[in-house]
Amino acid sequence: MLSPALNRQEITFYGWGAALVLTIAISVTSVVWFALPTPEKFDLGAVEEFGADPAPRYAKNNTGQTILLWVKHVDNEWYVFDAHAGWNCLYKWVPTNNRFEDPCSGYKWSNTGRLLTYFHKPPPTQAQQLRDLDQYAMFIEAGHLWVKLDQMLRGEQRAEPLPAMQCHSYTYVPSVTVYDCAP
Repeated sequence: MLSPALNRQEITFYGWGAALVLTIAISVTSVVWFALPTPEKFDLGAVEEFGADPAPRYAKNNTGQTILLWVKHVDNEWYVFDAHAGWNCLYKWVPTNNRFEDPCSGYKWSNTGRLLTYFHKPPPTQAQQLRDLDQYAMFIEAGHLWVKLDQMLRGEQRAEPLPAMQCHSYTYVPSVTVYDCAP
């Protein structure tokens, strides 16, 4: 036996009921989603895994974006650098020189993230980029190195080298002198 066809009033009733159930389901899902704690820390691995040279590590932030990090251990201090740090290129570790170098801009940083490249009179577009490497806050817990991806420590802006640094100058063009320094 066939069931009778639905009339217009019943179709409207069921349509509004389905819309109400869908709205409630979306609301409950949203409340649960935002009530869950967001990951504030990321495990980079056991402390023993890191040697003398910086180790590249990948971490995912809250938006799901993968971030390349450099992890460096110097004199019982740990450093976790953002490998992109707002530059045009990804800088890299050069073990021969024991420093980080940006292949695009030519900037150089010490193994602790201190800027080693200075301009005598930097062009306005580069003056804001003359800073130490950005770092993430980190801590060691249960023998593992953890990074707090929501706590970036912006590198200090450097207009000129420290007096203790040894610098060699060279000229790009007649108006721009560059100092390449070593700690």
